[in-house]
Amino acid sequence: MSFSIRAALIAGVLLLSGCGGADEPEPTGAGAPGATYPVTLTHKLGTAEIKAAPQRIVALSDADLDALLVLGVQPVGVAESSGEGGITAWAKPLLTSSPTC
Repeated sequence: MSFSIRAALIAGVLLLSGCGGADEPEPTGAGAPGATYPVTLTHKLGTAEIKAAPQRIVALSDADLDALLVLGVQPVGVAESSGEGGITAWAKPLLTSSPTC
């Protein structure tokens, strides 16, 4: 086996060995199992306090709608969507309610 092939294999093994293996941090905040309220979120503009668990959530874009549906959250409204009739075709079967568009 030539030197360049061995060097490439060693480099590949070293790169792959650096992937994974690290413990993922436990989720915290409103979406974490067993979360308690109030929850304080720190962001670049300061802090925001969520005093109680959200009851009615609106998706402001297709990306927001996607994230909510993946998490099993049914939005009460969709502010903007590229789909015909205000909801994208892939999202329609996932919605169990009729959100306001």
